[in-house]
Amino acid sequence: TLFRSPNGHHLADLMSEDVLAAGGQIVAEEFFSPAVTDFRPQILALRKVRPGAVFVPATFEQMALLGPQIDFHHLSCLVLGPSTWSRARPSKQQMASLEGVIFPDAQARFPSSWISNFNVGWDEAAYGAEQTAVALRTYLAVRQTMAGFKAVHQGHSPCLATALRAKLRGPEGGGPDIDHENLAKGLLLVRGGVKQPFPTELFAA
Repeated sequence: TLFRSPNGHHLADLMSEDVLAAGGQIVAEEFFSPAVTDFRPQILALRKVRPGAVFVPATFEQMALLGPQIDFHHLSCLVLGPSTWSRARPSKQQMASLEGVIFPDAQARFPSSWISNFNVGWDEAAYGAEQTAVALRTYLAVRQTMAGFKAVHQGHSPCLATALRAKLRGPEGGGPDIDHENLAKGLLLVRGGVKQPFPTELFAA
């Protein structure tokens, strides 16, 4: 189920690329607009193809409506969300609608020391949560870009893009700058209305 917006389509395209690259299959795409409150047609269409997982690049506000309907219509599959949820501060009602949803920690692909450096130099009380989230993403992106420049001998855009893509793909091409321990634990699960680390130890095999 995909949120009908340019960003939603972009995230869906990225997810599709990774799923196909990993040998998976995209069995359906269903779209909804911000104004929709009844998701029954999309959910029932997905039920017909019985997907193993559904990626929903929506906001917490949209999931507050969509989540309960997914449960009510017994879609019975994993629900995956975007990494932007990891820094958001949803209400209790919104968290209740995300029970069982899995999404990546936006910080897991970066060294923990970078995040510590940002926190030391940034006064969240002076700017607020939303501005802090944007500032942190910008800070991490700039540091990752600078690390990418160091990894290539030529500063051409294609070379830099290749180096950054390798860093963000994980341990196989991640290089020494990636915090592999945190990356392995880079999934979050909503359980009991609380965001918590995904129990990767249960799926070690």
